[in-house]
Amino acid sequence: MYESRIIKVPIKTSKIKLISGILSLSAGSGVSFFAFSLRYLYKSDTPGTDIPHIIAVAGSIIGFGILWFFDRKKSAAFGPNVPGSRGNYRRLFIVPAAFSINILSLFYYLAKSGFSTKMTLINNLLNMNNSRVFVSLVSGSLYAIIALLFYAGLNILNPKKVIRQFNLRVFALFCSIVLILTISYVRVFITHYTIFPKAAVLGGTGHTAGPWLTWHDDPKSAICVSWFTAEKKGTRMYYGKDPDNLNLTASRKDDVFLHKVFIENLSPDTIYYYRIHETFETPHSSVLFSFRTAPDVQRPFEFIVLGDMQPGDDITENANRIFISELLLVSDKDTFDFIIQLGDLTETGEDVEAWHRVLNNLSRISALHPTMTAIGNHEWGLKGKCRCPGRYRF
Repeated sequence: MYESRIIKVPIKTSKIKLISGILSLSAGSGVSFFAFSLRYLYKSDTPGTDIPHIIAVAGSIIGFGILWFFDRKKSAAFGPNVPGSRGNYRRLFIVPAAFSINILSLFYYLAKSGFSTKMTLINNLLNMNNSRVFVSLVSGSLYAIIALLFYAGLNILNPKKVIRQFNLRVFALFCSIVLILTISYVRVFITHYTIFPKAAVLGGTGHTAGPWLTWHDDPKSAICVSWFTAEKKGTRMYYGKDPDNLNLTASRKDDVFLHKVFIENLSPDTIYYYRIHETFETPHSSVLFSFRTAPDVQRPFEFIVLGDMQPGDDITENANRIFISELLLVSDKDTFDFIIQLGDLTETGEDVEAWHRVLNNLSRISALHPTMTAIGNHEWGLKGKCRCPGRYRF
């Protein structure tokens, strides 16, 4: 007769259990950061999805509790652990039951989207236009994985659980891969969404170009004027209400390539004239510029919206030049009040010369009308790098 016995190797088993448990908890923390950051990034793009997101979180917490309550068997693996043990095949039924809230939530939003008549199931799952379906699927999956990783980590660290070393090694490898991926994501997230590195254009573009107007405060009483110089210089600008008598001065003493003056205490709905004693490469029709402050009473207003100006070739650059020339023709008639640029000013964010080409052209109209720009994907300069010096914030 052969007798089956559970063989224990206290030292090695203890070490690998400790490592596997810690890796599992760490991987769970990493995926948690990933899940919450996704919600933070896409919240504005997926309006009305708070409820499916909350259901996913609550369902995973409840699922964790169900796993912990029903899965009390000493064996912590699906298959046989050591001679004499049967394994824990009950998990094949416990795990789906534990996360039934997430699964039912997904099918509920799928049914509400009418996938059976309008779209295929796969299209519904992957189409962000069905935002509730998308959030229910992604959040439900991520939070379920988080719950399983935390549960597995606590289970492995439980000294009463008997776990086969081979299973632990495979699981530890899996958790290590998840952890490496999440650490890489955290690095990218911090670099691209929370840290704005020093803009390369602060070192100059090698050109004297500009100026352009932006808002930094109340548009009724404030304006910001910016321009580049080829060499480091102090900043000085003359302005006033009378074009023949620019009796006010805005200046900064520090020598810089990128010049910015912030003018405040202006009168509402008033035309101001300004002059900068620089020889700009920008082909302006005059060295005297002007702008009008916003009114302090309600009235209709008009604005220009444009985007994707990146001069990737001569055709695009010439098209931009023609378009801005047309804007200048109507600019003198006060037909619009400001400009919104939707992003992708430059083809490649790291290319300072590309910045010069587009800003040198845009400044022809931006010297007269406040121009507010957004950051496009081309400004970020995603060239397979995690840290992108092409992400400029003027």
